[in-house]
Amino acid sequence: MPSKAWVIVAPRLRIARILVGEALLSFTGGVEGVLLPYPLELEPVLQRFVHGSIEWREFLREIEEKDLLHTRSWLWIEEPLIKRLRFLRDLGIELRVECYGLKVRVLTDLASELLRLTLRARLKGRVELECWRDILSRGAQVVLKDYYITISSSELRDVQCRVLNVWRYPLPPSEELSLSNLSEESVMRYVSYIFDYVMTSINVDEAYLKWLEGLGLVDLASRLRSLLSASGMMSRSLGSRTA
Repeated sequence: MPSKAWVIVAPRLRIARILVGEALLSFTGGVEGVLLPYPLELEPVLQRFVHGSIEWREFLREIEEKDLLHTRSWLWIEEPLIKRLRFLRDLGIELRVECYGLKVRVLTDLASELLRLTLRARLKGRVELECWRDILSRGAQVVLKDYYITISSSELRDVQCRVLNVWRYPLPPSEELSLSNLSEESVMRYVSYIFDYVMTSINVDEAYLKWLEGLGLVDLASRLRSLLSASGMMSRSLGSRTA
């Protein structure tokens, strides 16, 4: 296990990716690259964009050609981080970019199976734990590498690396579900969150903010909503360099 690796932990939310991008600015030396939880097929086009070989519009076109499931949602979440990596390069901070996610086809198949399990749990009100355990065990394994920063959506256990958790707020149930906390209760929280919040919202961030409000955390939701709104201005600002 690498002992000179870093991990930044944050859920798959646009708001969280903004914080990850800001955290990268604190790594000014001793870091060679970043490991991203993206499909393996995206690595070449990501490298070309971050290193300045192509601009944002061409990047978008090539990403859409990869047939990535829910491309628009994926781009909504990851745009701040991807543009921040390009911005760091423009500042003279050279970071290699690598991906450690599953291949697109495998992700698509897993998503279809997960959807079937979610629908079954919602309709029947019972959970087949072995089926959920199987699908969770087939997710991408987090990769660590000396002198690299790994971006992870979940907390890591028993790893020899330096962990920076930039997300100090409640995790959305969609991110909280894992092999380590698998139970009927955690699965049903996930299922309810998907149906009651994600499927009724325009994006995953809005779903999360509504969920926080439902928990009575209205002030927190308001602060994060302001950060999300500001990210639009940040995106346009960075986009002036990468459009």
